[in-house]
Amino acid sequence: MSKSRRIFFSFVIISIVSSCNLPGGQVADDAALIATITAQAALLQSPSTTPTETQAITSTSIPTFTFTPETSQSISFTDTPIPGSTSGTPTVSVSLDTNCRKGPGQQYDVSGALLVGQTAEVVGKNSASNYWIIKTPSNSSATCWLWGQYATVRGDTSGLAEVAAPPTPTPTSTPKPTVTPKPTPPAAASNLSEQNTCTISNNPNYRDITATLTWADNSNNEKGFNIYAISIFAAGPQPDRLIGSVGPNSTSYVYKETVFRGTGALLKVEAFNDTGKSEKVAITLALNCP
Repeated sequence: MSKSRRIFFSFVIISIVSSCNLPGGQVADDAALIATITAQAALLQSPSTTPTETQAITSTSIPTFTFTPETSQSISFTDTPIPGSTSGTPTVSVSLDTNCRKGPGQQYDVSGALLVGQTAEVVGKNSASNYWIIKTPSNSSATCWLWGQYATVRGDTSGLAEVAAPPTPTPTSTPKPTVTPKPTPPAAASNLSEQNTCTISNNPNYRDITATLTWADNSNNEKGFNIYAISIFAAGPQPDRLIGSVGPNSTSYVYKETVFRGTGALLKVEAFNDTGKSEKVAITLALNCP
């Protein structure tokens, strides 16, 4: 508290004490005096008065701080555009290796491929089939058709032309491989028959036999026919004796032989080829010997 204020309050206290000793008729004046003193005290506390010491400390003793940046270097950002992410030449990439064909569909030949990690330029589209026409990754001077199933296109595609699908290629028929049948033996002949003549030989005990055999050819793969003869009146068993052969598709054979008087003959015919032989068919000569 300032010195002047202490003096003033001391004066007020003395005045109040003195008024208490005054006669009772002066109470009203004393009340007026007290009111006047109180009003003056309020004026001393008013903000319009000269700043007090406390006010001076509040307004002048708090320092003002100025913040200075540690560095004056400015930070700038440079945008690096993603290829095809904005307007300009659209590009395409795939999430799965995809064939690139000569048209929209598997009926067209493959002319290249776009692999995962590769990017190709898009030059056209066929919205109906969900195909993009791109520059062939292996040959930028050529184009091919890329299915859009696994494709991601970046860039403005509104200016791409709608490309009509090329004519569907005419399928080329693949000739069936020629199957060579497994070789088999020929079928046996059938309907074997004979006609013969028998005359006396120069030796009266022998006879000259001429017999014509005929048969039906039932095979289409024979190389020929073998003819066998057995003397049916000879003593003991006898093996088939080959007496002649004819070529394929033959159906007859002329048998000539001189036999002992009274000796008959059994003739057999078989078809053959490189694989094997057919079963033999046999006929007994009905000799008309004198």
